[in-house]
Amino acid sequence: MPHGMEMAKKVRLVFMVFAILSAKIGFTRQFSGEKCDFFSVFKRFSVFSPSDSKKDTFMNTYSIGIDIGGTNTDIGLVRNDGRVMAKKNITTRNYFDASIYVSDVYDQIKLLMTENGVNTVDGIGVAAPVGNYYTGCIENASNLNFKGITNLREMFGKYTDAPIVVSNDANAAAYGELVYGGARGMKHFIMFTLGTGVGSGVVVDGKLVLGKTGGAGELGHAILIPEGRLCGCGGRGCNL
Repeated sequence: MPHGMEMAKKVRLVFMVFAILSAKIGFTRQFSGEKCDFFSVFKRFSVFSPSDSKKDTFMNTYSIGIDIGGTNTDIGLVRNDGRVMAKKNITTRNYFDASIYVSDVYDQIKLLMTENGVNTVDGIGVAAPVGNYYTGCIENASNLNFKGITNLREMFGKYTDAPIVVSNDANAAAYGELVYGGARGMKHFIMFTLGTGVGSGVVVDGKLVLGKTGGAGELGHAILIPEGRLCGCGGRGCNL
């Protein structure tokens, strides 16, 4: 796998840990239209600097990051200083029933925890195609076999009492790059993700742009070739 794609997967997993932490201290809200300023969370804590791990009071606590792609799903055990400690993988495209998929993902989470001697996690973060941060749902993802509205927050909540945060995967990648990747120090940029489909995340003034419904800045499925090839979304000529 090209280095850039592997890094994108890693930063999406790491981002979800940050989202979980911000949710726990009250910075994220599940109300449509409210600003989502994750960056203010990290400015409150010096522990998120990779070079300053000695000050990390969360060093021995962990969260789960899940990166759902149209082809594969990565499940990572992530320490709260941003280090991915271990990872599992399942093949997303083999699943047509979302409930079976979530059950199998949670089985991998339990394996990760058991194999690494972790009894509890701070939360579970899910980076998903068309993942809606406000509702916790995947909404009509064209590159997944399970269609319609899939409430991941509710489905994972049947297995755990840990906080669960869902985000669009490209937004997760953009924020991961802002905090730990090539966009550190940048205030304004657009991140494109290239996988089974195309996605994008937008950062303005150091803040992730979500919009009222969580889909702001999404440039996937823009029509590039009118009457072009049929896309999984039902349109023609999309950039996927």
